[in-house]
Order: sequence, then C-alpha cells, then structure tokens
Amino acid sequence: MIDRLIGAFTGNTATYEEIEHDESATWQAAVIVSIAALLGGLGSGLTGGIIGGDNAPGFGESFLTGALSAILSWVIWSGLIHFIGTKFFGAESTLGEILRVTGFAAVTTWLVVIPVIGALSILWYFWVVFKAIRTGLDIPTGPTVLVIAIGLVIRVVLRLVFPAIF
Repeated sequence: MIDRLIGAFTGNTATYEEIEHDESATWQAAVIVSIAALLGGLGSGLTGGIIGGDNAPGFGESFLTGALSAILSWVIWSGLIHFIGTKFFGAESTLGEILRVTGFAAVTTWLVVIPVIGALSILWYFWVVFKAIRTGLDIPTGPTVLVIAIGLVIRVVLRLVFPAIF
C-alpha cells in the first residue's frame, strides 16, 4: 500500500494502471478519500470554529460538513468523469476503475492541513488527478482535458444549485 501511495502521489502512470485493474483496491481508495475528508474536515472545522464570525458554524458542524461533502464529492466527481468519458469520448472504463484512480489521487490532498504547502498541494492534485483520469479512462491527453473541463463545469453548476452537498 505504501508503494501505491507514493506512486499515486508522484503521478506514476504504472501505479495508476495497477490500481485501475485491481478491484480489491477500491476499499483502499475509499480509505484514502476518508483520510483526506477527515483532514479537510479538520481544516474546515478550524477555519469555521476559530476564524469564523459570530454567525459562523462551530468546529463540529464545519468538520462534519467538510468531511461528508468530501466523500460525497468523490463519488459524484468519479461518476461524472466516468459518464462523460464513456458516453462522449468512447472510453472503455468502469465506475470502479475511476473511483479507484481518483481515490488514490486524493493522497495529494493530505497536505492540505499544512499552511502554504496545503494550498500548493491543490495544484499538485490537479496534475495527479489528470494523470489518474487519463489512465483510468485509457484516452489521450486532449480528450482527458475535455472530460475534466466538462466535469468541472458541471461540478460548479451543481455546487451552485446544491451548496449543502458540496
């Protein structure tokens, strides 16, 4: 598992190929996302509980909302990527494969709790998740960029319509 975490963190395509085809790695991806969700929830809780004003939610509410929305976002994001990739770009992939590769890509977000480095880790996440999605969908770079762009637009619209979920 440690080798996979390092490979996923560094964007190693061979690691993502291995993860994509290992159906038993779905639970590992879920654990990685859960840890990322807990760390993100911790960050949300600290921000809401310490920095928030009088009407801001407290630590517990911010933590719970942040953690749950991260897990739900992973499932929805993976579903969007799978749907767009297979229906519009002819990718041959399963939802499980996309859940696994995007779940492992979330290892980069574990750094979010470190000031400054955490903010920069988001940029690294975009590079790593691009490599993960390209591998999971088995499509070239151009279509991968389009799948991600369309997915992000839909995700932003969903976030505006359903802010409590995201």
